[in-house]
Amino acid sequence: MTVANPDLPNWTPVSYPNPPATIHAQISFFGNPALDGDLVGAFVNGECRGTGVVSTQRNAYVTMQVQLASSGETINFKIFSQADGQAYDADLVLNPELGETIGEGNPVELIFSLDKPVVSINQDGANLVLSWPEVTNADGYQILTADSPDGEFGVIDSITGTSYQINPTHSFLFFKVIAVKGNRLQLRN
Repeated sequence: MTVANPDLPNWTPVSYPNPPATIHAQISFFGNPALDGDLVGAFVNGECRGTGVVSTQRNAYVTMQVQLASSGETINFKIFSQADGQAYDADLVLNPELGETIGEGNPVELIFSLDKPVVSINQDGANLVLSWPEVTNADGYQILTADSPDGEFGVIDSITGTSYQINPTHSFLFFKVIAVKGNRLQLRN
């Protein structure tokens, strides 16, 4: 007997008499492979057209049939993370034809990511203050620094706020601020 997971969203795909598109995808969630059991949904204008459960036995892979009312409909994807009980939008949009198979030999990449913080820098006496608006769905931020813009950036701190004060010890320093979600880090240069 199979029992539905009560924590998953009620994404029930509609059915159309047309041949569905089949999507094979590799799932990246905030810079890391998605977790086993995360649910991926395919949507057209908010209507669920297909779902698939992530399998980590195949390296965060999902295969799903997507119901289409007509060829070329715009398909958007969401993932439901069982780790935090939230749904997130993917960066990829597809427009499959009726009956088309996409990604069979080379899976498409469904990437779920955080926005890049827009950082400003101001001087406060001898100190510098980095600040940015809150990034939606971010749990915190990592502050990175390097001696040159092409140099290797290293993490100097992890914080939950949206500003960071620095007492500069070098004549030139370069900074990056990266939004993070739980233990899933998204590097977006």
